[in-house]
Amino acid sequence: MMGILEFFDAAKEHDLLKRFEPQHLEKLAGLAKDAEFGCDHIIFQQGEQVSSFYLVIQGSVALESTAGARRVTVQSLQAGDAMGWSAVTGPDHGAHFDARALAPVRAIAFDGAQLRAACESDPSFGYVMMRALLSLVTERLDAIRHYS
Repeated sequence: MMGILEFFDAAKEHDLLKRFEPQHLEKLAGLAKDAEFGCDHIIFQQGEQVSSFYLVIQGSVALESTAGARRVTVQSLQAGDAMGWSAVTGPDHGAHFDARALAPVRAIAFDGAQLRAACESDPSFGYVMMRALLSLVTERLDAIRHYS
């Protein structure tokens, strides 16, 4: 479990979290865990169920997709970016990309099932979370448009 002060320090770097009220950030802090991945580690794969939503604190991650026989990097993520939104939307949705660490990565991880439960139990939190995820999905759609 990540300390609340450490979470709040890391959260300042994430545009995604800037729309959250302090009570929503406290709820997130209670669910936050540290995650680390070595260089070239596959964090999740396209089509597979993703169990965690991540906020990147350090390092870089390539979101990759296979287009026919070629593999393309759709987006490179750095500190301040997020990934794994399908973990929050539920088990019916697999990952839309592969996520591969380009350099050692430190991230804040949130269990998708716990985030869904928090959204359902607190509609104001759920509304803010879903708006944040929708902006993330829109960002990914804009990124993939370059490779279509």
